[in-house]
Amino acid sequence: MFAINHAATALLVKRRFRKVPLLCLLVSAQLVEVLWVLLNAAALASPSVRAWLEEVPLADVPYAHSVALSAAVAFAAWLVLAKFLRRHAVGAAVSVAVMSHVALDLFDQAQGAALAPFAQSAALFGPALDGLAWQDFAVQAAYGVLCWRVFRGTMRLLVVILAFNLAGLFFAPHLDGPEGLWAHASPWLTGAVALELGLTVALVWHLSRLRAAELEGWLGR
Repeated sequence: MFAINHAATALLVKRRFRKVPLLCLLVSAQLVEVLWVLLNAAALASPSVRAWLEEVPLADVPYAHSVALSAAVAFAAWLVLAKFLRRHAVGAAVSVAVMSHVALDLFDQAQGAALAPFAQSAALFGPALDGLAWQDFAVQAAYGVLCWRVFRGTMRLLVVILAFNLAGLFFAPHLDGPEGLWAHASPWLTGAVALELGLTVALVWHLSRLRAAELEGWLGR
């Protein structure tokens, strides 16, 4: 699933949990992707970490996005926020946002989502839309629009969602795109993913902050 649509998912969660800060939900929806970036960055900086990741391939997308790892992160977040800090709504919202990432990725990753980092042969599979570029684009764009509509965002937010979905076509498996330039260059790939994460989170937050404040009851007071 394109990064912009993971960010758009935070808008859905925000609509349900109105008092939870939008930025918190945006980061939560991309948390497993952030972990992937950090693992790859650590592997680039440290030979020992790189050797460990070769044995336990958490740096590979299907394993960094495994169901068990996502569930563990979501549970840990809920435990800290809901039980220790007594922020029950925040804990529930964050855990939902974290789990949404792997749930959405099931729909467009041909290799599926591994059940756990150590269970490389066990995976859950969805429709594997990433092998069908135009169909994948249509489904993802429609999902992004749905998130925007439910959130009742601005037209500028809609334009950004559609533009990033369109840009995602350049990275479709069956279409030639710029990903070939860094296919075997992990630093470039890691940097590109980190940049995309930062851009999508920043843009969606910026273009949604007034609507988020309205949902929280700050506007009109």
